[in-house]
Amino acid sequence: MKNPKNIRFFLITIGTTITLSFLIFSPPPFSNPLPQLKEKGKQFSPADIKKDFKETPKNVEKTNETCGCAIACMDGKAYPAVIAWQKKTYHLDSVDLITDAGPDGIVAQNKNSPIIANIQKNLELSIHGHQSRILVLAAHENCLGDPVSTEEHCEHLRKAKKIIEGFEFKELEKIVLVLVKKDRKTVIEISP
Repeated sequence: MKNPKNIRFFLITIGTTITLSFLIFSPPPFSNPLPQLKEKGKQFSPADIKKDFKETPKNVEKTNETCGCAIACMDGKAYPAVIAWQKKTYHLDSVDLITDAGPDGIVAQNKNSPIIANIQKNLELSIHGHQSRILVLAAHENCLGDPVSTEEHCEHLRKAKKIIEGFEFKELEKIVLVLVKKDRKTVIEISP
């Protein structure tokens, strides 16, 4: 190993191995405030999250704007219809949007606690920070994150509504279920 090229190759290989080992076996460089349920498939309970944002923060200026909140798929072709429908139907100035891939299925299955915890925390911010009172739970046909039939989406929305009601946000006046059709423009309200 007297050849400088071999020594350099050896040092690069060792350095890469150490770096990869560090990345693979080290905890993330931040502490995750969301609860971690160690058992796979364990049901998530709203009690698993400590509510600590119970009022509008002092540094947030209250306005006369009316705000709603929507939990919808991240699909950029679907959620604009949800926002437009919610603003028009409930005469809102703005809509806070909480997204993930197929959130109706995620919440309905109630197994991915970090995502559900994040949805709950964002909903809490919208309710207490922006005084959102109308929540829309939305699904859409041809969803990649929750690839199920229209009927199954409707069932997921109904189950998700029950779980969200378990968060006990008393300030919410209404939780509405909607489905965006394949044309990405038609929004239909689903009966609870």
